[in-house]
Amino acid sequence: MGRSLLFSFVLFLSGSLHAETPVVVVSEFKDDTGLSLNLGAQVQDAFRSILVNMPQVTVVERENMSAIVEEMQFSQSSLVDASSAAEFGKKLGADLVAFGHVSNTDYKVESQKNIFTNQMQDLGKGAALVTLQMVNVETNRTVFSQSSTGTSSGDTDRNKMIQAAVNNAVANLSVHVQNYFPIKGIVIKTDQRGRTYLVYIDVGAEQGLTPGGKIEIFDQGEEVVHPVTGEVLSSSKGKRLATATISDAQDRFSIAKLRRKSDFEKMAVGLPFQAVPQKIGGSADGGLNLDLKSIGDLLK
Repeated sequence: MGRSLLFSFVLFLSGSLHAETPVVVVSEFKDDTGLSLNLGAQVQDAFRSILVNMPQVTVVERENMSAIVEEMQFSQSSLVDASSAAEFGKKLGADLVAFGHVSNTDYKVESQKNIFTNQMQDLGKGAALVTLQMVNVETNRTVFSQSSTGTSSGDTDRNKMIQAAVNNAVANLSVHVQNYFPIKGIVIKTDQRGRTYLVYIDVGAEQGLTPGGKIEIFDQGEEVVHPVTGEVLSSSKGKRLATATISDAQDRFSIAKLRRKSDFEKMAVGLPFQAVPQKIGGSADGGLNLDLKSIGDLLK
């Protein structure tokens, strides 16, 4: 079998290994701040935007959510506990329901010396805690729970600094979300061109990879397999062998470049990889201004 034909066969075979995308409902984020900034709704929109731009996740449309809320005579504010969220998610045919809250906001002004003018100036500092949870609708169990305290500094506008702090907390949590819904696959080809060391992987632009993104490649790890049924009872991620940078992303596969020959010598067809998450959003001085194109580019 020729190398190009073998490559096409491995690519076709690997396509069947990717699991179906989970369906997620992004429910309400309760605003416990006591402020009139509508922070809960802004955080809900922010996480929805992040998830919508992740090809490995399917997000339930807003219109479908509104219809079910009306049918079940729920207010979305009642969907902030595991049991209610699971019931809501089942009605929508979802696998997971995401919700959370915003709290513990703080703002203060400090005086500090400007190193350029040698004059004292006021510096505003904000802080806010954002919590994100996800519940499995079948088991009613919380499968994801992370909190992050975001901070901001610079402006003396209190509301602007608190919004910036919330924005930065969401950006911190975006890394955990990407780790929970990882982009992963396997190495399908290795190629050395002089001093250029390449690996081909079975995930491409359609699944969210773009040039410049990084992947980590692991050894096979260990699996515990039932001796009779052959079912994999547990598995562990193997040791990280190398980090590579995506140089070319086609629709269904990508090419990544390794830095060292010693890393290339560890490579083999079939080794698993996982994309390295990147922080999405965040700002120094205000607003949950998440640009959808920028989010999509980062996740690709």
